[in-house]
Amino acid sequence: MTPAERFAAWLGPAMRRADLDIDKPQGGGRVALATALNVSRSTVGRWLDGKAVPSPEYFEPIAEALGIPVVDLLIGAGIVSPESLDLMKNPPSPVPTAEEAAIALGINPDDQELFLSFVEQLQRRAKRAS
Repeated sequence: MTPAERFAAWLGPAMRRADLDIDKPQGGGRVALATALNVSRSTVGRWLDGKAVPSPEYFEPIAEALGIPVVDLLIGAGIVSPESLDLMKNPPSPVPTAEEAAIALGINPDDQELFLSFVEQLQRRAKRAS
């Protein structure tokens, strides 16, 4: 399934849930959405037919017009995965340097040189093993 087809598979039901009639030729849902977004009716038609995906600047206005949080649009339409969204909210912690680790571990400054030497030996051993 293409991104445009995924978006269409999400958009049609989302419009129906928002009481925007898209099933009758003159239902008005396409026109209502097009008017709310200041785009042409044919643009909305291309989205619904799975021929195009809206530009990112339309994601928030579409969500607003449908009365849903933009995150529901992004996940529901397959634009981002829930896992990606979680990573954006909670990025992984950067790996500390050996010096930062020594400080974070509370290693006495007098013993840090020994600690750093040991870390270097372990890194060399790991590199040889790979």
